[in-house]
Amino acid sequence: MKTGYKKLGIIFSTVLTLGWGCVKKQSADPIPVISFKSFVPYEQSINAYLTIGFEDGDGDLLMSKDNTQNSLFIQYLYKSTNGTFLPVLTPNAGNPNKNDTLFFNYIVKRDAEDKYTGKAIKGDILIDLRGYVRQGDKTFKYKISLRDQKGNKSNEIETPEFIEP
Repeated sequence: MKTGYKKLGIIFSTVLTLGWGCVKKQSADPIPVISFKSFVPYEQSINAYLTIGFEDGDGDLLMSKDNTQNSLFIQYLYKSTNGTFLPVLTPNAGNPNKNDTLFFNYIVKRDAEDKYTGKAIKGDILIDLRGYVRQGDKTFKYKISLRDQKGNKSNEIETPEFIEP
């Protein structure tokens, strides 16, 4: 009978050790890290849901409700006739001889209760892109980055290429 308990104890401690060894520890790095998750067009139109994953070691990625500073930056890139991806340029209001790169800017806000600051957080951000493709562009992609409350800029990611249906 004692041998059975010993075997059970060895098996239990082995399973427990293997189980804890497979759990990925969340990052304590205050610099946010993002990743591309999905891009899903909907309603047979030029609207789409873009999902990006995030991880932030100090939990200050999500902005307070009263914050008006952009924290999510999405740059639209189209495939040119020579096969390279180029940003869309728009006229600069302050300098007519200069163009600016077109960005979609968002504020990623937290809920009213601030229960994340100071703690490692991980999750997904779902963005409802209205008019996600410029008329006439057949192939495009996005370049994306985030900035947290302290101004730490995340890694910059590029989505895969998308072809306009």
